[in-house]
Amino acid sequence: MAAQLAADVHAMALTEQLQEQRDAVVNATARERERLRRDLHDGLGPSLTGVGLGLQALGDSLAPGQEGPRELLNVLHREVGSAVGEVRRILEDLVPAALAGAELAAVLPQRVAAVAGQLPHTVHIGALPPLPPAVAEAVYNVTSEAVANVAKHAHAHYVEVRVDVLGGRHGPVLAVSVDDDGTGFGPDAAAGIGLASMRERAAALGGGLSVDSGPGGTCVSLTLPLALKLAADMPSAPVLPGSVHSAATPQQVTP
Repeated sequence: MAAQLAADVHAMALTEQLQEQRDAVVNATARERERLRRDLHDGLGPSLTGVGLGLQALGDSLAPGQEGPRELLNVLHREVGSAVGEVRRILEDLVPAALAGAELAAVLPQRVAAVAGQLPHTVHIGALPPLPPAVAEAVYNVTSEAVANVAKHAHAHYVEVRVDVLGGRHGPVLAVSVDDDGTGFGPDAAAGIGLASMRERAAALGGGLSVDSGPGGTCVSLTLPLALKLAADMPSAPVLPGSVHSAATPQQVTP
């Protein structure tokens, strides 16, 4: 009995050490993402916006008949506008601005509606406890990517998103599923960058992501442990000019 108890205690200690190391990595990553986001928002974003305004003013000052320079300025202005949009996208990927000061249950239905477009969809969200920021961000981003993939590639007529808390062997887990009735894909299909990113987000938080696909549709399942000691006081996400904050919506949406 003593040997068995010693082995169990040692296993529990190793599990706790692994959890502490994972939490340390996630918190360090969150701090680095916050630094990158702040640098982009306070440095590159305003610089690009200023360049765009300067190009627009220069174009307005051209005399009539100078169509060659005007067309060149229009091209440059469009390119700068695209760069500003890319910076906004990077900021949103680092930490979604919609989650700043808002609950996941309030903003996720709006995000699903935005990426689903005209695709009919339903969002079911169960009772959720206060979530660590890293968990909420992972659910937000993975769900967004999964629904966007359905809208773009699945030829589906419907997609359903479910978010619930389930009991797990080592504590409660957050379970997320994205189901569609599309054409599916075979086991030999090449995994894209989006799927690899979703798996990395899940693994970084000690969770898992599985994909079950066939002729009747595809189900993307994400599970994340909730017993995380993650930093909860990260600064709110900054917003570039033109960004939009989502307002609160009901927990279930059926267009």
